[in-house]
Amino acid sequence: MKRLASSTKQEISALSRISHQNVIKLGGYAYADEYFALVYERVQQDLEGYKPPNKVELDNLLLGLARGLRAIHSAKFIHWDIQPRNILLMKDGTVQIADFGLATKRNEKMKFFNDRRHGVFNPDDTEDAKEKFDVFCFGNILRQLVLREKDRWSPTKCARTLLSDRCIRGDPNERPSIDEVVSAIKLNRDVLSLLRIMLTSENNVLIENFIAQDIQNEMEPESSSRKRKKH
Repeated sequence: MKRLASSTKQEISALSRISHQNVIKLGGYAYADEYFALVYERVQQDLEGYKPPNKVELDNLLLGLARGLRAIHSAKFIHWDIQPRNILLMKDGTVQIADFGLATKRNEKMKFFNDRRHGVFNPDDTEDAKEKFDVFCFGNILRQLVLREKDRWSPTKCARTLLSDRCIRGDPNERPSIDEVVSAIKLNRDVLSLLRIMLTSENNVLIENFIAQDIQNEMEPESSSRKRKKH
């Protein structure tokens, strides 16, 4: 049998040590002639060009992605290649992280760090960024999905874009840990879910206005500030 490529070895090594519903599961492999293929469950699509149908689906997707990344970091691995085409949507709606060809153990050297060609990452990051490198890439995906769901660009900041801003800070030490990211997304999702329930049951006008401002991102703090200055 022909020797396995180093990326294939990396993939097998990582996935044999990580088990989580938001991380792709290696089903097996196939070998014929000079070709060696890893076998996975059939997927529906990746996130390239994907537009979340609504904010509920967006938050569920982000939470699943963040939890998958937390499982990777908890296993002391760095993915190094978090980008839309490596994030998969399964038929049941579950999101899973795939393509571990560049993944390394935390204490291992990333052999191809200076040869990266794909994805969006901070060019000033060094290999020492480790988990915070993955967090930066997550922040970029978060921003892309928010803009697609809104269907238009807006200078207005919401909880999701504020989190993205924190994830893509230039200094890796100023970025949140993936645990903090998971907590922030879950809190935002649960609070908005509770507000929707309260709105449905009580038809409270104040809550309706609050939801409209937060969920539809129609708050305009800069405009409000200018108005106060005129008075």
